[in-house]
Amino acid sequence: MISKKFFLALFYILRSQILVMRRRHMLGEHEKTLCGWGLTTGELSQMKRMENRYVNCKRCLDKMMELPEPLNSKKASRGNPVNG
Repeated sequence: MISKKFFLALFYILRSQILVMRRRHMLGEHEKTLCGWGLTTGELSQMKRMENRYVNCKRCLDKMMELPEPLNSKKASRGNPVNG
């Protein structure tokens, strides 16, 4: 017979990996996402490195489409702007 602890452990693993998909937001201004959620220091550093193609928050995507094209896409190079 399956114990209650084993069943709950299995349930939480399945729920976290399969059933729940977190929204991935886009970095906005003033340590917030485009849709207005506040960010912790760790989330802020992670979002600075994340590419726009991983964003799946509907509100962030809508606001991203409203932005002008140069702000909508990330820069291809991360070098010095003077040197290219």
